[in-house]
Amino acid sequence: MTPLLAVGVLGIAALGAYKMWRGAHFSAVFPTLSLALVAAFIALNKVGSPQYMVWLSVPLVIALVLDRKRWFGPAVLVLAIAGATQIIYPMVYFDLLVALPFPVVVITVRNILLVVIAVWTVVKLARVRTRSSFTRTPHVLTA
Repeated sequence: MTPLLAVGVLGIAALGAYKMWRGAHFSAVFPTLSLALVAAFIALNKVGSPQYMVWLSVPLVIALVLDRKRWFGPAVLVLAIAGATQIIYPMVYFDLLVALPFPVVVITVRNILLVVIAVWTVVKLARVRTRSSFTRTPHVLTA
């Protein structure tokens, strides 16, 4: 997993750098890039520490301050991730160790939501408009 983690995080960082180099607005790139990096780090890390879920909140708070309407869905997903983590670790962790169905389902759903938020933010980062996409003019054929 370590090479995959390195490739994933470096790829996301390179995409963010490319968007900034092409003239994307900082407020469009920063929260998206931050959340994408954190989500990828958590999803691709071989250590699934529950403390990592708190890291999702910082870029999300910044994103909500900048654009509450567009970031409401991801905020709900992150709350679901935090809730599922809270259920597992203080409450049913020992049941998870013996693979009882309820904690296995909860942690599986949580991990799927982590991948969903990671993919969503990478796609959102890839779709960030750059200055060059604002100034393009159609080519006109002249006779």
